[in-house]
Amino acid sequence: MASFNRSNQKSAGMIVGVVIFAAAAWGMYAWKYAKTPVAVTGSDVQLVDQIEPAETDVDENEPVRSRPEADTSIQANAPSTNDTEAKEIKFSTLPEAAVEPTGKSPSHFAPASFGNSAAKALMTGREALASGELIKARAAMSRALALGVSTSDQDFVRRELDRISDAMLFSRAVSADDPLTVSYTVKSGESLYVIAAKHKISQELVMTLNGIRDRDSIYAGSKLKLIQGPFSAKVYKSAHRMDIFLDDVFVRSFPVGLGTDGGTPTGEWIIKSKITDPDWSDPVTGRYYSAADPENPIGERWVSLECISGDCMGRIGFGIHGTIDPKSIGADLSMGCVRLAPDDVAFVFDLLVQRHSKITVLP
Repeated sequence: MASFNRSNQKSAGMIVGVVIFAAAAWGMYAWKYAKTPVAVTGSDVQLVDQIEPAETDVDENEPVRSRPEADTSIQANAPSTNDTEAKEIKFSTLPEAAVEPTGKSPSHFAPASFGNSAAKALMTGREALASGELIKARAAMSRALALGVSTSDQDFVRRELDRISDAMLFSRAVSADDPLTVSYTVKSGESLYVIAAKHKISQELVMTLNGIRDRDSIYAGSKLKLIQGPFSAKVYKSAHRMDIFLDDVFVRSFPVGLGTDGGTPTGEWIIKSKITDPDWSDPVTGRYYSAADPENPIGERWVSLECISGDCMGRIGFGIHGTIDPKSIGADLSMGCVRLAPDDVAFVFDLLVQRHSKITVLP
């Protein structure tokens, strides 16, 4: 009996030891994994390893401009977005001339909503823009405008095409694949006037594109960026808008002021002449305004129009000009001419060329 009691005491001590060891082991296990995230799949619970922060490959000595940055170009009124981030687009010839899409594709660009040619062209253009194919994007988006897209899509497309024009047309960059621009080598005896006329663009535009201050300073062997003109324009009376085109490619858009009581005649016009700092006589009051007169209502540019077809036939005295009344832009307050804001008319003036550029005024 005594031996039995000693055996029981020994067994009890072993059991107590095992219990203490197990409790200690469980305590260590619980302490180690207490803060470990847990993934739940159905009724199963699986431990998920904690992820250490990824190391960055940014060199601290690298210039900040060359590092990737978050896209801050999306404005508060930008379309809602739900697809992948558009990529940055850069020219290989001149890296500083770049287009970054203003944001992701609007939600209504989802493939399921594309049932017509205009929408398909728009999707093609948006995808091309995101992949850096500017020429394809420009052509597809211009086609989408021509075929007819919604008003909200028109605003989006015009904004993106404006940016493409800044990068491809109105910068120093030249793309070998762009049919609208060319790198030109000046030949012996050529003048800026001859070169510009050959390409149906203005001397002023050539000077601006190439940073030329003196039109007589070019010499044989010089390299120039040129645009293959001529530019043309369409004026939409109902929208009070002028769109500039190069062939069938949309280039830029401007708000305009038009004639009272629908007084701007529809039809097709050509550029008859262009005058910088024009004087003007009011045909109603007979008052004369000199070019230097700050009250001269037509501003600093005058583009005379000549009708060649449509309801404007036989109508004379119409033109495109600036204004000293900014509130008249977007309204019907002129005597029938097309008004542009001062900076806009200066830009358009340099794009249009005499006898080649056509202006179509639509209802």
